[in-house]
Amino acid sequence: MSIARRSPSELRSMFGSNLRSLAQAYPSISELSRQLGINRTQFNRYLSGESFPRPDVLARICQFFDVDARVLLEPVENIAHGNDPLCGTYLRDYVGHGVRDVPEDIFPSGFY
Repeated sequence: MSIARRSPSELRSMFGSNLRSLAQAYPSISELSRQLGINRTQFNRYLSGESFPRPDVLARICQFFDVDARVLLEPVENIAHGNDPLCGTYLRDYVGHGVRDVPEDIFPSGFY
């Protein structure tokens, strides 16, 4: 379903799913909610998709996990890798973290 046509319950569900993915790296939801300064019961409501955070709480969650507000609309796997064209399947071998040996006949050395 397109982003523009998602219902509030679908958005809450996506957010809950993404938050569960992000929270997996932490041994305890109680400790994580303490670090975030969010009541554990309320945090569990976010995780289940039952509730949605206020803008200030959302900002705190995004800052803590170092993600942007797309965490509401897109699967977290897409956010982590980004939709940056430089990370695409063709260019990732030539720029960024995935740089490998690039033959000089394909990409001559020099300043660009």
